[in-house]
Amino acid sequence: IKTEDQPWSGPVIWTLMNYLHKPREGATHDANAVEAGLAVLGSKGPKRMFVITDGFGMSGPRLPLTLQQAEEQNVDVVALSVGIDQFNVQAAYPRYVVATVP
Repeated sequence: IKTEDQPWSGPVIWTLMNYLHKPREGATHDANAVEAGLAVLGSKGPKRMFVITDGFGMSGPRLPLTLQQAEEQNVDVVALSVGIDQFNVQAAYPRYVVATVP
């Protein structure tokens, strides 16, 4: 988790890249990621969370409930979808960006 006053520097990017990995079963757990983010976000200042996903999440009905919790806590959640699937991300997230693979 990067706070607003921390710079977006090389070590921060390196740490983020080391934490990113694809789960063994080949699907992302978006609801788990949002829940973990909500658990560590403080109550001060604007709050924004970026969820990096492939759009093939295994969260099922938990994701809409978790996104509702984020909304109630005034956390702006933006999905960053990387890959070929755009439709699941569009259906699950109110705010999203899609980076398709050619």
